[in-house]
Amino acid sequence: ILYGLLLGYGRYTLPPVLGDIKWGSVAQEAGLLPGDKILSVDGFAVHGFEDFDRLISTAPGRTVTINLERNGAPSTVTLVPSSISGKDRFGNDYRVGDIGLAPAPPIVADVTWGGVAMWSGLLLPGDVLRAVDSVVIYSTEDFARAIAKSPGKPVTISIRRGGQDKLVTLVPRAEQIKDAAGQMQTVGRIGV
Repeated sequence: ILYGLLLGYGRYTLPPVLGDIKWGSVAQEAGLLPGDKILSVDGFAVHGFEDFDRLISTAPGRTVTINLERNGAPSTVTLVPSSISGKDRFGNDYRVGDIGLAPAPPIVADVTWGGVAMWSGLLLPGDVLRAVDSVVIYSTEDFARAIAKSPGKPVTISIRRGGQDKLVTLVPRAEQIKDAAGQMQTVGRIGV
């Protein structure tokens, strides 16, 4: 059944494009930039951000070679992921590599005619979606879930427009939809 669902609907994969890079991080010191598209790590092809994250997290303290594309031109960067240690919820020790970055955040592609976003004029195509009610979002699915949880209740959306960060508050329209079990439920929608 799971195979059939994956075959029919596919699996959403974040593109291997760098988003935010922490100041003073390994990624910044190595010269990685927002918008860089990762092609491979140590010769292993990277098809999505999850691949990149896995290859970096399994290399704490070990030199890795990253092949990337920047502005259409190939480039290579060598770096050593820092090591983060801790205990998992079962008390086991773990150690993972970290270079201090996140995937590119989702961008408003369209504003639906007649939707809350259109009538308010507060969200525009090209706006970078960063957080909803102070919770960072990493994909359009994260954004849709956050909005759906608040039908008829104000949400504060952090966006970046023209290089400037802004906060906008919208009240998602309450809409009735059928869930996977065929039951009606109320969700929030803003029309993006």
